[in-house]
This record gives sequence, structure tokens and C-alpha cells, in this order.
Amino acid sequence: MVNSIEDTTPLQLDTLILQKKISQGDLEGTDLFSEQILNRSRSTSERDHLVEARVRMDRALLGMIEVELIGAELRWCVDRLHAISPGSPLHGLALLNLANWHRNAGESMMSLIVHADISREGGHPEDIIGLSRLEAARIYVTLNDL
Repeated sequence: MVNSIEDTTPLQLDTLILQKKISQGDLEGTDLFSEQILNRSRSTSERDHLVEARVRMDRALLGMIEVELIGAELRWCVDRLHAISPGSPLHGLALLNLANWHRNAGESMMSLIVHADISREGGHPEDIIGLSRLEAARIYVTLNDL
């Protein structure tokens, strides 16, 4: 998302602050802050598709949207990132999150289908591919498909 500090926009800096707060477990006020960032990422003056996808994914994972909408929101993030940044680490992360959402919803086969979208041919980083293959193997074990 950010190449160097000189190229970083104020919106991207705020997104990094949000991600740091989330990673440290400091969630107080995060819903309002993330909503402000999301609105700015959609504005004509600060439009940033990557920031929008990242913040929407974070909000879904943190339960800041209705539970019934989480799967659709994660799918939207995957589709948007596939369109603007296929094979990027963020796209891979979105795929992993969607696959895990499917698994947690008891949809193991759908989870495996999403994991199949993570590949070297798709340009995904090796660590994302490794995590995906590990999770797919766990699913196959639970399905007793060795």
C-alpha cells in the first residue's frame, strides 16, 4: 500500500495508525476512526481503492458491520483487490480471510475453492501460499480426505 514515507498520503498514514491500533488491541474508538478513513477513501479528493478494501476487510473481521453481511463484505474485498492488485499480499490476505470465514460457517468445500485461488501462477507471495496450503491440508484432514 505504501512504497516510501515520501509517497505516503495522509489517508495512508491514518490507515497505518488504524492498523497499528488494531494490532495492539486498542479498539476504543476504532469503529469511528475506521469509518472516517473509509469515507475519506471514497471521497473524490482522497480516493484510494486499496485503503477502501483494507478498511472494509478490517471492519468486517472486527464485527463492525452486521453479521449477516460479513461474508458478502469479505467477497467484495477479494473481488476488488483481484481487479486492482491481483496477487498482492493484501489480495492474498483477503482470500485467506474469506476462506476462513467459509470454514467457520461450516462451508469446508467453499473454503477449499477459495484456497485454490491462491497460487504462484496468481503471483501471491510464498508466505500466503504456505498458509493457504497448510489450512487446506487441515480441512482435508477434517473431511477425512487423505
